[in-house]
Amino acid sequence: MATAYIWPTNTLQPPKSFEETIIKNVSIVDVKTGKIAKHQFVLIEHSRITKIDSTNIIVSDDALIIDGTDKFLIPGLWDMHTHSDQHSEWLHHPLYIANGITGVRDMSGQLNEKDSYWVGSKERLQWNKDLELNTRVTPRYVLQSSYQMDGVKAIPEDAPDFFKLQNPSQVDSLLQFYKNEKVDFIKVYQQLPKDTYKTLALKAPEYGLHLAGHKPMFLSLEDAVNLGQRSFEHGRIFMYECFPETDSLKHSTNWKAYFSKSKAKIVHQFDSVQAKALMRLMQQKKLIGHLPYRP
Repeated sequence: MATAYIWPTNTLQPPKSFEETIIKNVSIVDVKTGKIAKHQFVLIEHSRITKIDSTNIIVSDDALIIDGTDKFLIPGLWDMHTHSDQHSEWLHHPLYIANGITGVRDMSGQLNEKDSYWVGSKERLQWNKDLELNTRVTPRYVLQSSYQMDGVKAIPEDAPDFFKLQNPSQVDSLLQFYKNEKVDFIKVYQQLPKDTYKTLALKAPEYGLHLAGHKPMFLSLEDAVNLGQRSFEHGRIFMYECFPETDSLKHSTNWKAYFSKSKAKIVHQFDSVQAKALMRLMQQKKLIGHLPYRP
């Protein structure tokens, strides 16, 4: 870790940009069917694929030619749960690109001041602009996140009160703030009060936003799905929801103590039938394998 933080690559330069690029004689993987189209020629103009053909494509003399013989071409990979920080520009971004990840959804954010560690929507949107201008090596960032909303204890005392979401009356101020920050979703966490969460879920679409992240402990997964939360980031929610005493986890005064002493019970009494029913509900609501964005 120490080596990573002092690694002197913060002046990483993007490769030279070409108006036209040809990848010759490459095998293209159809990721929907698994079939492979061999000996294909791919034309890229201004960083966009404009033509794929089984015969040679004629281009200008100053085009970049890449020999794809015995190589394979796939669509860029996506990482749908990342946490970018102030080191990502020189540490994470080159690693993403080197491993074929060209698009990410970042699950971190900032409050009303620039954070010394986490990045926010302003930085990520600027990275996207730099990518289009070929002045930065980075994946494209989609669906910008807010700071994680986890109630009073997760927010510094001197931050504006609406970040603390102590009651439903603060929801509009929070949503307006993040709309102005060009955020796409509010990241919810475990300890939001039930009434506040419900108001947040119902009002977010009015601001062009949605909810994603963790499931608050104080309401059921079924309720959260039906209220419109679009993604749930960790599969352990099914463990918490699918054992006989799950309601004991939904009392805000003692859920931590109950959880601490009941981990074995949560595992051994897991109800797979109930879990499958919840998964089907998520599928019906188009939460599984669904992303409301098309690059």
